[in-house]
Amino acid sequence: MAVQRRRACAGPFLPVGGVGGGSRGFLAGRPVAGEGAGAPGAPGLGGAARGRLAVVCMGRRAAKIAARKGKSDALKTKLYGKIGKRVFQAVREGGPDPKANYNLQRAIDEAKASSVPKEIVDRNIKRASDPKAADLQQNTYEAYGADGVGFLIESETDNANRAFAAIREAVVKGGGKMAEAGSVAFNFERRGVLRLGVPEGGPDVDEDALFEAVIEAGGDDLKPPNDEDDFFTILTSLSACSAVQEALREAGFPVDGGLEPIPLALVEATDEGADVNATIEEKLLDLDDVDTVTHNQAP
Repeated sequence: MAVQRRRACAGPFLPVGGVGGGSRGFLAGRPVAGEGAGAPGAPGLGGAARGRLAVVCMGRRAAKIAARKGKSDALKTKLYGKIGKRVFQAVREGGPDPKANYNLQRAIDEAKASSVPKEIVDRNIKRASDPKAADLQQNTYEAYGADGVGFLIESETDNANRAFAAIREAVVKGGGKMAEAGSVAFNFERRGVLRLGVPEGGPDVDEDALFEAVIEAGGDDLKPPNDEDDFFTILTSLSACSAVQEALREAGFPVDGGLEPIPLALVEATDEGADVNATIEEKLLDLDDVDTVTHNQAP
């Protein structure tokens, strides 16, 4: 499959994207204050009105940037937790010595590549070495948000009953409802999703070099950062995910990620519905037992 290269939109439109939103384009958006609607000379808008419009638009943009940072921080926290669980499971299956446990050594290497704090790795090795500690269970839950938007919630936990109760409470309190198994999942396909963060203060990543590396590694799709996601996203096939991740890291791009569900089609939501769905997502990402949250809401 030829690699697709997405470019963030420039000019008078704000690019739109989302966490876990799948293979989305970036050429949809709203006019920025001072261009398009409400521009100087627009009928019916005096200078004061244009000033108020600019303030409102700038306020919304600041809110979107703050929300983006919050999502980025939440994803980083989830990544740390996910890798910590991999360390835990590797120790349970093969012991605490990385020299004699290939899976543990691989998990430790992944933690280093993703800048996971050493204390998280050490804590999970110690916890997993306790014979009384319960094994981790992986489960996927389905839910509906506002306007028919579907959610897939992936959990890895040592207490499935606790995890389900917390997930159901988060969904219901956020304004959604739990769904029967299979009623949401058929709207998604599983693919490799790798992410490469952009350092604060501006993009330091050579996008052309990254694009070439993705082609060489066998990736399917490259999406640049945008107003809501401050990272590059690389999509791969199921079978190629590990190989692409390893090849990109060897090429100097410290990507992280794994297999995630990607929506086959997107569902439009009203502004009010989108707010409800954002609340559900936020509440779910706050849960320690939740690894990933994916929805099919259109940007």
